[in-house]
Amino acid sequence: MQRSAQPPHPLLHRYEPLWQDRDIRFDAASSELSLRPGERVIEAFARVEDTKGNTGEVGKFTVTNLRLIWQSLSKPRINLSIGK
Repeated sequence: MQRSAQPPHPLLHRYEPLWQDRDIRFDAASSELSLRPGERVIEAFARVEDTKGNTGEVGKFTVTNLRLIWQSLSKPRINLSIGK
């Protein structure tokens, strides 16, 4: 008698690798800047200037429970995500 293989657990199909809490990403796609399930905004600052790479560029700075995110207000493709 052959035994049929069990299908994988349904949650395994929804698994997405978690990178937000450990990687540094420059100029990430806007979809990568979206909050993950369980990620919460701790604080957001509306006008934070980049004084290093894009001197004078003003952006939004967000602190979450997983990472720090800075995104340019005038050019959203310029951004930075730093895992904590």
